[in-house]
Amino acid sequence: MRKLFAAFGNIKMTTTIAALVLIGIIGSIAVVSGAIYMSLHAQSMADSKVQQETNLAVAATILERRISGSVLNWTEEGTMDAFQSWAVPPSTIPKSSTR
Repeated sequence: MRKLFAAFGNIKMTTTIAALVLIGIIGSIAVVSGAIYMSLHAQSMADSKVQQETNLAVAATILERRISGSVLNWTEEGTMDAFQSWAVPPSTIPKSSTR
């Protein structure tokens, strides 16, 4: 342990100050970058959830008109509540010929 203290005791004061300033700058940049990343991540997750719900409501609206017997329920806030369909829609994918 004395050798460790002796090794650090021989470092000049200007070198120590410069090293501490660099560590402080790098640490500050890391903390600010982490905070910005977390904020942007939370915002993009919220935006993607809203976009996904909107896309699902559009698809359900289209399917309600194309599939007879399907029912689309909306909440009072204007968001989609439930979609029910009693028939499986016919496939629109053309059947491939045997190769």
